[in-house]
Amino acid sequence: MSRHISNAQDISPTSKKWTVLVQVLESGHVQQSRLGNDYKRLILADSHGTKVTALIYSSHLRYFARLLTQYKRYYISNATVTRNDERYRIGTYTYSWVLSNKTLVEELVENTLAPISCHFEFTNFSDLHKYADSDSLQNVRAIVLQCFPSQEQDSEITSRRDVVIVNEEKRLLLLTLWNQYDEKEGRTLADIGPGVMIFGMRLKVTTEFYKQIHSYSGLSLTTRGGNSGFMINPPVSQELQMQEWYNGNREGLQQLLEQRTYRNSDILLPYPQDDDVISIASFVASWRTLKSSWIKGRTTFPRQDRSLWYTACANCQKSLEADLSWIVTCPSCHQESELEAISRLAIRIDDGTANLSATICSADAEKLIPFNATQLRDADEHECRSGSKW
Repeated sequence: MSRHISNAQDISPTSKKWTVLVQVLESGHVQQSRLGNDYKRLILADSHGTKVTALIYSSHLRYFARLLTQYKRYYISNATVTRNDERYRIGTYTYSWVLSNKTLVEELVENTLAPISCHFEFTNFSDLHKYADSDSLQNVRAIVLQCFPSQEQDSEITSRRDVVIVNEEKRLLLLTLWNQYDEKEGRTLADIGPGVMIFGMRLKVTTEFYKQIHSYSGLSLTTRGGNSGFMINPPVSQELQMQEWYNGNREGLQQLLEQRTYRNSDILLPYPQDDDVISIASFVASWRTLKSSWIKGRTTFPRQDRSLWYTACANCQKSLEADLSWIVTCPSCHQESELEAISRLAIRIDDGTANLSATICSADAEKLIPFNATQLRDADEHECRSGSKW
């Protein structure tokens, strides 16, 4: 007797003797729950495009080590069906499936990967600033232009890898992969090289990590702060493919990469609308929860208690105590690099409701003073030689 193949949308905790044909969209990393138990989350989709979250716990992980390969299709029968936590719901389907070593999982053997049939929603890079440092995670479709080497972060057992991506708006953006994402997806992207298409799912839009790691302001994506997932070269329809677009624009994209436009805050953070700007008093009152805001006010220059310039790695902008003439191996990006002078200015901003202190660097600082970093360095050295103030 042949089995009836059901639609995922029809499966509930009361369903019996059911089978659904699904395709594996995402195969997540093994994580730990708050109770210290290992688990793995997968995202599946049936032929009608219904997405399902599947969970594998602890002792059952080894059983599925060779099953549920990304992009392959499987018949899944009689998994345990539970109500989905709304925090992890990814579509209209309200349940999750829990897979155990008793769950019947059968691979559909195919010569070629079946095209993915479900719908995806992606955010334009030009709109990402609206979600900066919020809890709203975003999906992006992009081409990888450059994959930097993996780096150890601080003294913790932590690694990260920066990846430069671009979309059809020709906007370049930095994506930071942390720990397991660096080790798996980062290594895969580095091995493949430029030009690979990725779907980055549930990524956090941030300015915070960008400022901590690099010495300039900007916008980036990160796998920290969310249950991110990646689809590398997914078998999707032609309308979602980007290879033809990339091949036709490769020369121009290379120029943007050489210009490092992914560091350009004027591009990444467009000028705000009036209703995007809040008072400094409002920002100060809510800074613990409101991580990024637009403010405006009158700028003054307090006494500068430190040098107006510093030396930094020309590759990653990490501040380094070294002579500008040296060629160094940067301890942050691990690249052999020249050093460059970066301007730095302490300012105070007052809008009548309150005031705050800030430090601005590089091109942003040079908009407020008629000197560039080289001139500031020369003046500093002249002061040291003559003992006079400039």
